[in-house]
Amino acid sequence: MCWNTYNVIYYKEKDKQCEVPTFEDGWRDENHEDYTDVAYRFKILLYVYVTAFGIESIRSFFTLVYLKYQTRIFYNMTLIFVANDCLTIVAFIALHVFRFQYSGRYCSGDYASREEDTTKLLTLRGQYILLLIGLGWMVIILSSVALFCIRRL
Repeated sequence: MCWNTYNVIYYKEKDKQCEVPTFEDGWRDENHEDYTDVAYRFKILLYVYVTAFGIESIRSFFTLVYLKYQTRIFYNMTLIFVANDCLTIVAFIALHVFRFQYSGRYCSGDYASREEDTTKLLTLRGQYILLLIGLGWMVIILSSVALFCIRRL
């Protein structure tokens, strides 16, 4: 997953930029236009998401070492990484917010028709973020089913 994210950010859509005008309710200034840089948002969001899963990989390694050797220090190390769960939850919510708000949907090509030129849009990043959202929900559902089945035993 880390390699795919690196590939999406640095190779596939490296130079693409997508800015969408931001209009807040009650604020209409004709002399000042505010733009949302969606490419930057998606890039930072993918960095945070991959960092959370990288830290989770380290935590899983310490958990396996603890289970193998029953050394207390590895158990304490896994407890330190519990804060990463909060980062993962925040990143997962941010995936939804940034991808499904108007600017994220526009730059991902959700509003583009088949005839429109989408070469300047962030279609690959948008599809990749949708994939991450789908995989996240799949993990949540499968782990919930597994926990339900284990508790029934």
